[in-house]
Amino acid sequence: MRTLALMLAVSLPAGGAALAADIPAQSKIEAVTVFPSGAEVTRTLKVKLGAGEHTLLVDGIAGEAILSSVRIEVPAGEKLEIGSVDARHVNLSSTDPAVAQSARKRIEEQMQGLRDAREVQDAAIKAGQGQEAFLDNLAKLPQTQNTGGTAVPPAQWRELFGVIGTSRTEAQKSIQDARLKQRDIDRSLEDLRKELDAAANNGEKRTQIRIFVSTAAPLETSLALRYGVRTASWAPFYDARLTTGEKGAASTLAIARRASIQQKTGEDWEDVNLSLSATRPGADTAAPELRMLSVEYDNAQAPAGRTAAASSTEAPEYYKGMQWQVKDKSAQANVTAFQAVYNIPGRVTIKTTNEAKRLHIAADTVEPQLLVRTVPRTDSTAYLYARLIVPKDSTPILAGQVSLFRDGVFAGLGKFPQLSPGEDYELGFGADDRVKVKRVVLEQKSGETGTFTTSFLDERRYAVVVKNLHTRPVQLQVIDRAPVATQRDIKVDFTVDKGPQPTENDVNGRRGTHMWQMQAAPDEEKQLVFSYRVTAPAGKRLLYREPTEAELQSNSQMMR
Repeated sequence: MRTLALMLAVSLPAGGAALAADIPAQSKIEAVTVFPSGAEVTRTLKVKLGAGEHTLLVDGIAGEAILSSVRIEVPAGEKLEIGSVDARHVNLSSTDPAVAQSARKRIEEQMQGLRDAREVQDAAIKAGQGQEAFLDNLAKLPQTQNTGGTAVPPAQWRELFGVIGTSRTEAQKSIQDARLKQRDIDRSLEDLRKELDAAANNGEKRTQIRIFVSTAAPLETSLALRYGVRTASWAPFYDARLTTGEKGAASTLAIARRASIQQKTGEDWEDVNLSLSATRPGADTAAPELRMLSVEYDNAQAPAGRTAAASSTEAPEYYKGMQWQVKDKSAQANVTAFQAVYNIPGRVTIKTTNEAKRLHIAADTVEPQLLVRTVPRTDSTAYLYARLIVPKDSTPILAGQVSLFRDGVFAGLGKFPQLSPGEDYELGFGADDRVKVKRVVLEQKSGETGTFTTSFLDERRYAVVVKNLHTRPVQLQVIDRAPVATQRDIKVDFTVDKGPQPTENDVNGRRGTHMWQMQAAPDEEKQLVFSYRVTAPAGKRLLYREPTEAELQSNSQMMR
């Protein structure tokens, strides 16, 4: 198809009358490509023209349309010439019954939903108040006469008063939470009332497009009109189902890719061909440039005007917003070196309500490598991980939340980062109760040492014992640490007294952190013993502490 993309916004008065030669062109949304932020809408225009020059008027398009993104595509071989394309935003008069009814209906439906939500909070407040009244009456029981003549022990009354106090606090909290929610609902209702008034007074914002064409002979054809919108988006989420494969069976990891879409563009997408693209049209398109880095004495006087102004490399956000609904068929994925596009099978309808609609994209099954990781210094729990490699012929995994299932049981929630084909990632599946971990302090002593020159000495020795109770071998990872000296006259000596040496030091860039990797057969127990010795000049007090994340980042930047 031949494409014309003339980005011209005409400065005509809003709501101006169409020219006499204008030919209204009926259009229908045929396809939508949704990006992580924004979307591209494709409309089809069926036109029947005589020989000569004409102006096609396309009216009633969503006011969210981005004027600079409008373009027209002509089928190949058609003898139709496009002179120019003019696009503008207009306010349609609220006296138009169809337009006014459309705006009112959308806002009133949202307001009714908020009123229903407020009634739910009213019921919660009444329930809390009823509970308070009941507890107040219950608290008065000790003051009433005991008609049976049997005295109630004071200890039981004290226990009852404790229960009453706790229950009353919970009731008051539920009432307070409900009133806070009502306050937010009232604010949203007020905003919608203002929007309803504005729609009644100012009309509805729409996009109007004029296409100037000419043809040497009469023809009947279809044109494609494309434009971008901001208030639409999609986000990925996943189900990860791990089968651990006890008793010699192979482990498997099934990953279901899903998408959540929402749009609030002002026009419904009725029965359209839907595609989801991983491309971000509003993102940066080139790498940033580095400025010169100078080093000077701290007390040097910087020349006037030396402060560098912050420069923005953000591109305009051409597209924004979105969510969806479920289908079982997998989407067809078109993957290139730079992007992935998922074509959802069948026709899809997404209303302009900003409500989530969820769709199934695809499902993959991989054979993961299972491992058990423990950090006994802070937690004696062993955690099960599945290491997976994204297949080379697969599509990228976009960052998103993962619902985790282990052997058919929900294990919790995790997160995927952005992963390209060929990358590996370790996904945690919660505690592994069949791997027992124990960490004990074998020796701890401190004091001054030396004859002619004294030093302060602090020695500590630890043992870590891990036992595999599975019926299959387990790959173990044990992570522990030793202190890191930040002063030159402080020395730290780290020694492994028993067991393997660490397979990795400074794990994940954390200085002083060590990882041991080992394999344990069924019912096998693994043990490692390590120690460290800290020496420092006598008379100076040592302080052990964990730097904050801000301090770690600051030190990392200073070392660059």
